[in-house]
Amino acid sequence: MLKVNRLARIPAQLGGEIAARTCGKWDLEESLRLLQTDYVDVFQLHQPPEDPEVMNRALDEMDQLQREGKIRAIGASIKGADVTRKTVDLCYQYMDTGRLDAI
Repeated sequence: MLKVNRLARIPAQLGGEIAARTCGKWDLEESLRLLQTDYVDVFQLHQPPEDPEVMNRALDEMDQLQREGKIRAIGASIKGADVTRKTVDLCYQYMDTGRLDAI
């Protein structure tokens, strides 16, 4: 079991042009300020983009935040309880990148 004592979220509205570059970093900075800390253990991408190009740009941004020491682990929360074959395929698509620490 993974114990998480600092958790931040990236907004679900990533859209076609990666809002993670603006909203995601801003959300993380705001979370760090509110938590009064310099880093979070897990930065969770909720309802991650399905388009491979957008997915890679979002993961690039999260990789950069990890290199900066602001996040320790990159996670993705894929679609919730309404699991379909498409949901499973999306999970595999993210896992196959080798860039997630938690899903």
